[in-house]
Amino acid sequence: MNDRVMSFRALIEEMQGVAKGKRAAPAGAASRVYETAQARRRYESGADKPAAANAATVDALLRLLTEQNQQLVQEIAAGVDSVAELAERTGREESNVTRTLRKFENLGLVTLEPGEGRRRVPRLTMESLSFTLELATGRVKVTGTVQKASQPVAAYRAKIGR
Repeated sequence: MNDRVMSFRALIEEMQGVAKGKRAAPAGAASRVYETAQARRRYESGADKPAAANAATVDALLRLLTEQNQQLVQEIAAGVDSVAELAERTGREESNVTRTLRKFENLGLVTLEPGEGRRRVPRLTMESLSFTLELATGRVKVTGTVQKASQPVAAYRAKIGR
């Protein structure tokens, strides 16, 4: 593997130079780039992979489920054809919605499926989440009910009055 370790600033400068035609893309430009050797080790060990049900994941999830973001989840459940449509429905900037969806995706709550053209279509992967705290060990167990693919969007929209 040709992975590289370099500072974020150096990576940005390298990318800008290539984009502006001031330098050629380095060999292995398509490889992963890590800001630190520690970040590389964390990635390779799987420590940064989603679905590690621990207190940090629960904390991140709870911080992410703001009222605005719950509205995103409700709109996704109702059915949207693109991130742009989701942004329009919620009155948020598309870049903001995309960032939030990436966080949801990292936690395993949504997927961003290919849509028409370059569009990405957000889909819920979970119907519900439950948290169990084992008091003796302090471990947190997160369980989710997988979203039923057969649930028609029209029935859900009728249910919520749309």
